[in-house]
Amino acid sequence: MKRFRNVDHIIQLLATFEVNEGSLSSYYLLFPWATGDLELLWKAKQSYVGDYRIAPWIAKQCYGLSRALSSIHNDDDDHNPVDTDHLYGRHGDIKPSNILWFSPSPSEINVDFGQLVMGDFGLGDFRSDHSRSGLDASAFARSPKYRAPEFDIGGRNISRKADIWTLGCTHLEFVTWYLLGNEAVTDKFREARSEPDIYGIYADTFFRIVGGDNGSVGIIKPQGTAWITSLHEHRSCSDYIHDFLELIEHHMLVADPKGRLTAAALSGKMKEMYSRCQDNPQYYQVGKPRPGNAQPEESVSRHAISGPGDATGNIQRKKGNIMTMVRNVLRHSKASDRNVP
Repeated sequence: MKRFRNVDHIIQLLATFEVNEGSLSSYYLLFPWATGDLELLWKAKQSYVGDYRIAPWIAKQCYGLSRALSSIHNDDDDHNPVDTDHLYGRHGDIKPSNILWFSPSPSEINVDFGQLVMGDFGLGDFRSDHSRSGLDASAFARSPKYRAPEFDIGGRNISRKADIWTLGCTHLEFVTWYLLGNEAVTDKFREARSEPDIYGIYADTFFRIVGGDNGSVGIIKPQGTAWITSLHEHRSCSDYIHDFLELIEHHMLVADPKGRLTAAALSGKMKEMYSRCQDNPQYYQVGKPRPGNAQPEESVSRHAISGPGDATGNIQRKKGNIMTMVRNVLRHSKASDRNVP
């Protein structure tokens, strides 16, 4: 934590202290007291769902989080000048409950919700240059819902790119909240993508593992792709939200880690979108839904990660039925009726 003093959007360590208790000692870390986490913000700010006035704040915070991740990954000297030991970090547990929310002072304008910062580095680690390529998945703990596909593929190593996947999951839920409200995040989206996983557990992960005796392959759940398509169709989906969704789908939630952006490259794209929000209000104010946004079937190689063998030849995705399912899940949502024009 001392490595990231004065780095924006990372929780700041204030002090450490030891309490002697006879022959034993307890050790403590002291951090600033947050208002809550991102999940609490979504509940508390439900009245702002669909309100374009908060889009620049979302763009600023998501850009800041990507810069913070670049500092942790140490993948861009311009973003992380504090690291002189050439250690490469990994957060390991990015999810809405680990994004802390610090609300603004009462004098701030009401569409500024404060600052979001990354916290809870309990699953993080730092490695030197010669060992940064990753370790076997069995060596790492992970959050079940947001884990990257490589955790379920035998023989795969876990690299810093796993953080890009988990941040992508978090961003997709953020956009879902912005357009549809908290119930869509906690219930409807979760229901839409839930299915039995390879362990026989009914899971709401963002990927599935398919394959047989010749090997296994990880793919993005078609339900997730269909969900993103339905968000593109929403009447409040502005050019900014379209760009954000495309960044998530094509550069973050990519099953093969090699196809995901680095944190530094992600930060660069986030900066461009935030700058456009500042320079051109119509970029985020005007809803431009894409009715019937049926995207062409993409090759499995773009969104897949393979284990031993080759199982890609038998993978067939049926988007039409899944789109119908997603629309049925969303049909009764009341959140869309509260959108601000």
